[in-house]
Amino acid sequence: MKGLNEFMTLGIIVLISITLITISINYIKPIIERSNDNFALNEGLSNLILIKNTIEEISSESQGSSRTIKLRSYYGVYIFDSLSDTINFTHVKSSDVSFYGNRNGINVTTSGNVIMIFTKIDNIDIMNSLVFTKGDNILKISYDSFDNGLVKINITS
Repeated sequence: MKGLNEFMTLGIIVLISITLITISINYIKPIIERSNDNFALNEGLSNLILIKNTIEEISSESQGSSRTIKLRSYYGVYIFDSLSDTINFTHVKSSDVSFYGNRNGINVTTSGNVIMIFTKIDNIDIMNSLVFTKGDNILKISYDSFDNGLVKINITS
């Protein structure tokens, strides 16, 4: 009987441990996912603010002016769309977090399971489309020309 009691005690301890681990994971996982989505939002917003401010700074200078900026991205996809002259960031979210609003001319929204951040700068014509994803990205932003009230901006990676 002594061996049986020790075996039952060990089984109960293992069962309690597994139960506590399962409960912890069920509570901690959503918190981690929400933190990752908040980080993705803040990263995308910060990078778009940097890009927008750089474009506005260059457009106020003379033709031929350029800047090189380094962006580090852990989440999402950045798209420079020459057809709509917008700069977009999208990230597939993993939590139920929801965002919407406008900050410094940058729109933030969630739709379904996607975080979308985008901006359109007045009187700016983005001449080429560009897409970049996670990692270190170096962008060269140049004032190419001025035509019909629009500053034409060239963005290369």
